[in-house]
Amino acid sequence: MASPSKSSFSFGANQAKVSVEVAKALQPLGSNAEYVQISGNGPNAVDFHIAFTIGEISKSDESARFHIISKDSGFDPLIEYLRTKGIVAQRSAEIPGVPIRRTRYRRSWKPSFATCRKTLADRGR
Repeated sequence: MASPSKSSFSFGANQAKVSVEVAKALQPLGSNAEYVQISGNGPNAVDFHIAFTIGEISKSDESARFHIISKDSGFDPLIEYLRTKGIVAQRSAEIPGVPIRRTRYRRSWKPSFATCRKTLADRGR
C-alpha cells in the first residue's frame, strides 16, 4: 500500500497572507501538508529553498515525486535536470493544474515518444 502524499508549501518571509483559493485547495490535505515560511528575503529566496528541499527529499525517498506550483517558468530548467536524474517532477501554474492521479514511477523512468504514446493509448486518448 502506498504511503499518503505529503505536501510542503513554501512562502516568502514577507508573505503574511494566503489567498482564499489557496487555502481551500490546501485544506483537504490536513496533516499531510507542511507550511514553511522561510526567513530570508530576496527575489529568488523561495525558489532556492524549494530546490534545496527537493534535493533533500529525493535523496531520502527515491519514490518521491515533485510538483511545483508556480507561474515562474524559471523552475523549468530545474525540472528538466531532475528528470535527467530519474526524478519525477513537473510544474503547474495553478493548483487546478496538478494531476490527481497517483501513478508511481520507478526512478529509472525516462520519458520517450514510445512510452508517452503507450501511456496515452492505455488511457484511451
